[in-house]
Amino acid sequence: MKLTCEERGEAGDGKVLTVKIVGEMTIRHGDEIRIALREALHGADRVTLDIEGVNSIDLAGLQLICSARHTAAARHKEMEVSGAGNDAYRNTMRDAGFPCLVGCIRDAAKIPVTGGDAND
Repeated sequence: MKLTCEERGEAGDGKVLTVKIVGEMTIRHGDEIRIALREALHGADRVTLDIEGVNSIDLAGLQLICSARHTAAARHKEMEVSGAGNDAYRNTMRDAGFPCLVGCIRDAAKIPVTGGDAND
């Protein structure tokens, strides 16, 4: 797993960071991913989690995404997930029984994370 954090500069709303994960987003790398997301949310006003290069994700990975989104909301920060249309993410969402879930259940109307058509 390769994890990078890149500052994209200042936006009208403050500092913007992108956390990019390539490879596995699994329990094996959970601590490293959790720390990176926590630090990004602490240091920026807007965070993008880029999972386009993720080739394996498990339930722990899905939980990290949901937890980070809740942390962002509690801190009045923005967080988005890009690349959520990749096969690994979509298959895990389907296998976990979430093919129609748009976001974390408490804020599904506000935060799309599937990146694709729920009917696929």
